Amino acid sequence: MLPWAILAFIIKPLPLKGFSDGVSEKVLTSGDILSHDVEGKQVLRGKADTLARIEDNDQITTLTKDEVKPLNHFSRLLRDIKELLDKVFIVNVLGYISYNFVIGAYSYWGPKAGYGIYQMKNADMMFGGITIICGILGTLAGGVILDRVNSTINNAFKLLSGATFLGAIFCFSAFCMKNMYGFLALFAVGELLVFATQ
Repeated sequence: MLPWAILAFIIKPLPLKGFSDGVSEKVLTSGDILSHDVEGKQVLRGKADTLARIEDNDQITTLTKDEVKPLNHFSRLLRDIKELLDKVFIVNVLGYISYNFVIGAYSYWGPKAGYGIYQMKNADMMFGGITIICGILGTLAGGVILDRVNSTINNAFKLLSGATFLGAIFCFSAFCMKNMYGFLALFAVGELLVFATQ
């Protein structure tokens, strides 16, 4: 995961619907000026590399380069981390931890159940194939469904909770089946639904 973590810090963020691109609207008329954040205040950087800060009452105050230090970046990082510690984010992270635990349990215990309960000769290949195919199809289907129902945070949470709940019912029902083919069918549908959250 290290290369992905490094890429997350160095690549340019994707433009998201409903968010501005960080360029101040009222500043664009006065030239090519970009906006930054220093000590909780918006800072404007002009072509001549001069710095100014927009105060709370919309007055512009000039800053020297000494006021923009790495320590300010560290304090901004701590503020951003504090912002992440809200209930919605923590609940989602805990849910995702549980989700990954379940996927890991299926990948480990699924083949064991296949060998022990259904006497499958190739349970590893069967479970691997189901997981790969349903993972790809479920992920694509979840994206298409979310696009069709308008991809808002509320709709994403509804899809997440509904698909996970139904997927859990199908996967649990699969392990209660005595027939191997019924088990495979229910498990495949359950994995399609579980992977739709991706």
